[in-house]
Amino acid sequence: MFGFQDRAKRAEVLALRGKALFQNEKWLEALVEFDRAIALDSRQPTILAMRGIARRMAGQLDGALDDFNAALQLAPPNCTRLLQRALVNKSMRKYAQCLADLNAAATLNPEHAPIYSTRAYIYRAMGHHDEAVKDFVRFTQLRPDVARAHFDCATSMMELGDGDGALEMCNRALALDPKMAAARLMLSSLYYKRSDPQHAIEALSALIGESADPPPLSHWIAARAALYRTVGRDDLARGDESEVRRLHKQCVQEIVREGGRIIWGAIVQANSELFESGIFDMLCLVVISFEPELNKTPERLRQLAQKLSSLKGTTHSDPDLDYAATLTTNEYTGSDSRLRIPDSLTGGFCVYVSGLAVRRLFLKQRILATPILPCIATPGDAGRIDLLPHDFEQKARPR
Repeated sequence: MFGFQDRAKRAEVLALRGKALFQNEKWLEALVEFDRAIALDSRQPTILAMRGIARRMAGQLDGALDDFNAALQLAPPNCTRLLQRALVNKSMRKYAQCLADLNAAATLNPEHAPIYSTRAYIYRAMGHHDEAVKDFVRFTQLRPDVARAHFDCATSMMELGDGDGALEMCNRALALDPKMAAARLMLSSLYYKRSDPQHAIEALSALIGESADPPPLSHWIAARAALYRTVGRDDLARGDESEVRRLHKQCVQEIVREGGRIIWGAIVQANSELFESGIFDMLCLVVISFEPELNKTPERLRQLAQKLSSLKGTTHSDPDLDYAATLTTNEYTGSDSRLRIPDSLTGGFCVYVSGLAVRRLFLKQRILATPILPCIATPGDAGRIDLLPHDFEQKARPR
């Protein structure tokens, strides 16, 4: 049997092994060592906190939360541990608890930059863009070298209608990272909203010239085509539109080769700008299924989409309803992201919420005016999806 001091020493050695494995991103192997260390000495907050981080990285969120709770009970409040527990609560969408820890951490160390970036993203997820901007600005004051933070601040400023502030922060982001595609795209959008199509075209052309990735490239070329039409360059617009159709055909052929099927997508929510004439393609959230019965009667998909939309921002004692309410957190879910809706809400059918890039070129008058869209997608819990032209349903129907 080990004496107390021997047990503590042995626990320290095991914790160091776990730390070495952790630093090499071997989370599960690190957890084995941390578990053995804690079995020998369960009152070491440092070891508990390290295991908490490893558990979070391994996706074991409940266990991670238990470890940080224990570590914070065994020692005085610690800024780093409060921040780490906040990250666990963020992953669990426990935003109130997350904010409480971040506020406490900021009181302990008001110069610790990660507190403000984390809190800004929480505020943004909650739709509190005014608070998000304050924290993004504070973070960029402490860490002026992080291009992404300037861009994310610009995004929240746009949500608040502060075009001048967004333009300034967007330019700061590009000064730090000239190849940031998202910032160039935002810059083009800001110029377009300022009725400055020429500068918008220049920003998009710089973006297009640097990209060789067909999926986003086709959306950017489509926006430039629309801008060319606003300045009377129909010849250049036709060339860009032809290229968009070529790239889209290529994308559809790839999806077909991957086993893609033609299905309906029922809109859950979309950016309000899509319901007005515009130039930029945008993401929306759709409900999709590969069940033949649902694609023969897409109205059932539409009803489910309406149900999900009504759940946004609500909480429920029923775990399935509560989970479904989180599926509509925002419409910027990537088009390769797909989350399954609980069977209790779908009548037992396999149904997903998916992001979908809405191609304005394929919409009548470039406006989203229908709640159900023809799509092509690869079946399964993950896969690609793309919109089909608005007149597609006249030629063939999903089956």
